[in-house]
Amino acid sequence: MVDWKKELRNKITTLEQLDKKIVLSEKEKNEIKTVLEKFRMSITPYYVNLIDKNNPNCPIKKMVVPSIEELTEPIFKPNLVEEKKAEPVKGVRRRYPDRALIIPSYFCPNYCRFCFRKFWVGGVEENLTQEEIDNAIRFIKNDTSLREIIITGGEPLALNEKILEYILSELRKISHIEIIRIGTRIPVVLPSRITKKLARKLSKYSPLYIITHFNHPKEITKESKKACDILADKGLPLLNQTVLLKGVNSTVDVLKELFLKLLMLRVKPYYLLHCIDTMGSHHFVTKVALGAELLRKLQGYISGLALPMYVVPTYHGKIPITHNYILKYDNGVYTFENYKGDVFEFVEPKE
Repeated sequence: MVDWKKELRNKITTLEQLDKKIVLSEKEKNEIKTVLEKFRMSITPYYVNLIDKNNPNCPIKKMVVPSIEELTEPIFKPNLVEEKKAEPVKGVRRRYPDRALIIPSYFCPNYCRFCFRKFWVGGVEENLTQEEIDNAIRFIKNDTSLREIIITGGEPLALNEKILEYILSELRKISHIEIIRIGTRIPVVLPSRITKKLARKLSKYSPLYIITHFNHPKEITKESKKACDILADKGLPLLNQTVLLKGVNSTVDVLKELFLKLLMLRVKPYYLLHCIDTMGSHHFVTKVALGAELLRKLQGYISGLALPMYVVPTYHGKIPITHNYILKYDNGVYTFENYKGDVFEFVEPKE
């Protein structure tokens, strides 16, 4: 059995370590060295082994190996005023009436180059103190309009188990908190962390939803399948959010393969997230219209179970984007277009 803590200790954080794992040209080495002066790197040994060493355009490589494009494009930064408005107390983020995030840690085993929290994750690796955790839980307890809490990060499943269980148990004591979610990329980048023991502990806090983060079919391996199986077998519902990334998964064929394979893992595709243009991620960002068009081309050709919702994350909440299947409306008669492009009329019943 692979020791996940040993994997963490041996994660790739330097150019010298990376050079021993994958084929890099001298140009790439020089560029990576330059990028590392600005943005840190961290890749788990498991995940680096998914990189196709002979393919310079390997999608796994693009997601975790620093690129000079991170520095040569505009460096957008988060709006710190908006960020502060969403943080009523340290460690809590809130943009919706009945939901809030708790972020107990900014540590991640894998630094995704497109991460929308790149301003913090990969910059600091701090955890909330016990006092800050208690303050966050107290805020949640005192706000009875909250009914759902999402534990995210950073990487919550890399937390010390006692701290994670403390947060879960304290949240479960709050009568108005009905649903807890954990947002995690661990099944994808460090599947050895998902053990039967961990799954048993998590299952005590049901209803608890696990929202994981597969972006490409190459991330679906026997190891990641086993991790998902362990969680699903303990009755933990699994959903997935995928970030739409230019040059990684921005085609119908890649998304179709990914979404159908996720269903076979008992993971429901939940969100297709538009990539946020921030902190050196510009080269991953597509046009918003592309995401809607990709899902239009999948609609009807794969099961509705396999189709996520395409959303654009903003400071004003997630904005759902769909293709407009209503071509015209006239006096109770809709003109619709179906998934094949056929046009037909639908008469609305009179009241």
